[in-house]
Amino acid sequence: MEEAESASGLADFYMRFRDTWKSAREGGFLGEVKSLLLPGAEEIFEAAGMASGREDFRVRFRRMHQAADERGIMEQVYAVLPDPPRRLTWGQVVEIARTHEDFTTFWRQDYRAYESALRARQLDRLIVEMGWTRQKWCDDELRDRGGDYETRLAFRTYDLNAYRAAAQRGPTCRDLSRHA
Repeated sequence: MEEAESASGLADFYMRFRDTWKSAREGGFLGEVKSLLLPGAEEIFEAAGMASGREDFRVRFRRMHQAADERGIMEQVYAVLPDPPRRLTWGQVVEIARTHEDFTTFWRQDYRAYESALRARQLDRLIVEMGWTRQKWCDDELRDRGGDYETRLAFRTYDLNAYRAAAQRGPTCRDLSRHA
């Protein structure tokens, strides 16, 4: 048990004291060793207090999330965590949209709000209410944009809207979207 207390976690214990791990597993007291190595309930709840929600706790505090699951206290931890709704209300979407000057920055910086409007089929309404315009591309603009990239993949990756517009246009722009 002294080895378990000196280890920093399960993986460290397994790597440094493999024989002790095997003996504990064969002797049937590996569960006790694991409980010594897992963070305590106080540490877990402290980490949960720093998380903004369930998903944040699961991602940012993965070790604590796993420890809560191992200790069987996940329900108590989830009870203290706020779980933000997956979709935003129309009012929340409009409020977020007002902080952006155009449609492109809106969908790039607040994708959750964009997705909520899209799934509610209110994206066109939002664009009109905000006074945004969808960008219309002329052939010269597309040629200039496409010329900025070395490969077609880079063009598609970093400027997808222009790439799609070029691919849907006539032969001059279509050739541009397929350049080496």
